Amino acid sequence: MNIKQIRYFAAVVEHGSLSAAAKGQYVTVQAVSKAIADLERELGQSLFVRESRGVHPTPFGKAFYQKALPVLDDFGELEAFAKLYHENVLPDALRLALCSPAFYGYERACASIAQFANRGLGLDSTVVLETGTQGLSLLRAGEYDALITIGTLSTPDTDCVSVGAVAPGVVMSKTHPLAGQDEVSLADLSGYPIAVSQEFDSFNESIVTVYRRRKV
Repeated sequence: MNIKQIRYFAAVVEHGSLSAAAKGQYVTVQAVSKAIADLERELGQSLFVRESRGVHPTPFGKAFYQKALPVLDDFGELEAFAKLYHENVLPDALRLALCSPAFYGYERACASIAQFANRGLGLDSTVVLETGTQGLSLLRAGEYDALITIGTLSTPDTDCVSVGAVAPGVVMSKTHPLAGQDEVSLADLSGYPIAVSQEFDSFNESIVTVYRRRKV
């Protein structure tokens, strides 16, 4: 049973014929006839008595119609709510900022994220690379709709939801002492200095903050 079948059924009751109901629903008579036949088969009972002058509901059909009316009203309100919500709440475009230091191929990454958001939300999405502190400032000013951060951002006036995980990697020259290892542990890195960016590593739960807690 689906809402289309219920709508067609109610239209037939109200118009007294399949052709008039089809005209009122802007569909073919065949579509209405099939929907009613499928509904009767699913319910296991006849909804209409067919006569040469038209159709009229069976006793079960009359009772079913009375039950169907509030369902149709509620569904109509639900459709109206969804339409108004989309028109009044969702923006025409989505402005996103990826809070990350510049990296090789970041333009392609931003374009891929924008395409993913556009496909999922049906909005014209743009993604730009932004520093953490500046991104948060512009988010609060309404210049961005959302930020994409690497690691959890915890501030009193924002909500942060995890959408996935990024595996960290280590980049080094081929002649580096660690380059010959299949894996590099935190212990292996403990003897090397760490460069800290105030724009990113004080901004959210970055790799550096995790390393600091582990006393690297």
